[in-house]
Amino acid sequence: MDKWGYDERNQLVADIFHDNGQEFIKFRNGKEILVDTAYKWGWERVADYASPFSENNWSLGSINASES
Repeated sequence: MDKWGYDERNQLVADIFHDNGQEFIKFRNGKEILVDTAYKWGWERVADYASPFSENNWSLGSINASES
């Protein structure tokens, strides 16, 4: 998340939390993603996934990414 500016990060990220030994990012659009998956995707793709305006429906299954 260091790749994003402070303002962009605050607009997209609601929380970072741990669950069953894994670290997740919770976005303001209700989606969640594993931190490890975010690194694999790259910040541009994660920003698109996290955007409330995104038309893309990235799907890696419930283990890697999910919508609430």
